[in-house]
Amino acid sequence: NKIREVEVNTNVVDTVAGSGSSGHTDGDFLQSRFNSPGGVCVQTKGRKAGFPILFITDQLNHRIRALHRDQLGMEVKTIAGTGARSIADGSAATSKFNNPIGIDIDEGASSGPVLYIADSGNHRIRALNLQSQIVTTVAGAGSAASVDGSALSARFHTPHSVLVNKRYQPPQLYVLQSIQKVRLVDLSDNSVHTYAGSGTSGTIDGAGTGARFRSLWEMAYNVYTNRLYVADYNAHSIRYIADTGPTPSPTVCPTTRGPTFAPTKVGAVLNFHPDFHPCIHHSTDNSGRGQGTCPVYARRPE
Repeated sequence: NKIREVEVNTNVVDTVAGSGSSGHTDGDFLQSRFNSPGGVCVQTKGRKAGFPILFITDQLNHRIRALHRDQLGMEVKTIAGTGARSIADGSAATSKFNNPIGIDIDEGASSGPVLYIADSGNHRIRALNLQSQIVTTVAGAGSAASVDGSALSARFHTPHSVLVNKRYQPPQLYVLQSIQKVRLVDLSDNSVHTYAGSGTSGTIDGAGTGARFRSLWEMAYNVYTNRLYVADYNAHSIRYIADTGPTPSPTVCPTTRGPTFAPTKVGAVLNFHPDFHPCIHHSTDNSGRGQGTCPVYARRPE
């Protein structure tokens, strides 16, 4: 029940929020309390006092939290969710979630920065506009299944990871769920498609829905190669989905760069490009259940 930070230049690990005991307490960063934090993402633009803001899904508190930093220190605030395990759109203060896990941010939205949240227990993808402080449902009818179609009639089965592809405007959202498919929410026409995976468990590479996955866990998008990388946990492999855009025609392939390793629940750093690498960052220190991802691109050390 802590938020941890790894300084990649020094390999130093530090606790940036959370006392370690479960509960719900805002305020001073080290006295704050979480209950199974699920995911994190970082706002780097338009931030207060020049410091980035860290957004956290507080899974079993059914809330969205934020870690703010200024010259006086760091403070945790609840920015959405009453704590009731339910579903309600509207004002952030009165909104309700059910086990939110995955989270990512679109900082370039015309209406202001938007957080996208995989509301797993409600089988929906939710959005929180940080400027208007309004929560909306962007995809999912609310019943557990895997059905494509218009965004609000489509169905997801326990979505646990969401990633914003900023290559497109409006952006596209990739969603991982308990059924072995990668789903795509196209915000240009408010539709949901199966992007890759047949839904049948297996390890088969190939085009789009002809591919099979064993247990999709996390993902990161490499903007330099237009590839979506996914951790196929029970297959002990990292797979990539080639995005040929602008109309996606994905092909699932094994990774061809970097060392051979087995992904674990605490995530892995993936090197896919000679100069840059996407990093899968996990937020939690919660019995090994790190599930949040926020892709960050940085130069590899010389």
